[in-house]
Amino acid sequence: MTPPRPPEQPPGAACSGGDDTPVGTWTARVRLPQDTVEAEFRFTAAGHVRLTTRAGSTGSGTWTPTSEAGFAYRIRENLPGDNGSAGWIAVEQEAVLRHDRFHSYGTSTVHDRDGSPVVTADVTVSAKRLAPPG
Repeated sequence: MTPPRPPEQPPGAACSGGDDTPVGTWTARVRLPQDTVEAEFRFTAAGHVRLTTRAGSTGSGTWTPTSEAGFAYRIRENLPGDNGSAGWIAVEQEAVLRHDRFHSYGTSTVHDRDGSPVVTADVTVSAKRLAPPG
């Protein structure tokens, strides 16, 4: 007999008791196969996340808790181009949170302006909290 699955936690629920939640503003290093990009993440209690990179791209998406010290986030990052959008990136990350830091790993798939996937790469993120919620 298969044990029952626990109920899925709502977006924005705490990853664990106390302050161990990603809600707030974070500065991060995003490590790509050929580059490292500085970025800022803003996680809300409602389960939303906003991304801004120093390279000029922005994105938004959602986050959900996955365990007492873990959460997942999904972002659609828009790539600016000379004539509007150059395409977008589908960001999928699994994170482990430890007080004022989180580390995540996952994939990013670059899509051209027509929505066709171009390349998928493994990406890691190391982040430090800038400001707690409030």
